[in-house]
Amino acid sequence: MPLVYLRWRDTYSYGGWQSEKEIEEIIKSPDWIVESVGWLIFQNDDRIIICQSTSNYKSNSEILKIPAAAIIDIQFLVDPDRTKDDDGNQAGHSAAG
Repeated sequence: MPLVYLRWRDTYSYGGWQSEKEIEEIIKSPDWIVESVGWLIFQNDDRIIICQSTSNYKSNSEILKIPAAAIIDIQFLVDPDRTKDDDGNQAGHSAAG
């Protein structure tokens, strides 16, 4: 399971009624860019799923699912072969496999 760094565009909403002037300001406002680091659990053309922590008990915590269209950049920080345990088994648990 590789360790990755992601930069992605967040989505957000404005509750309640908005005036035309407020809507113009929303349109002009920059996207919120988020940076996340995590263990890559799954990736396809639609989404990327990472987690904060993984264990040898085949469980993961703090799952983050991001639409692929929101991803600006992905960098692999740790080679997948370096995440193997002492017996050569892949550490953690992948939902994809």
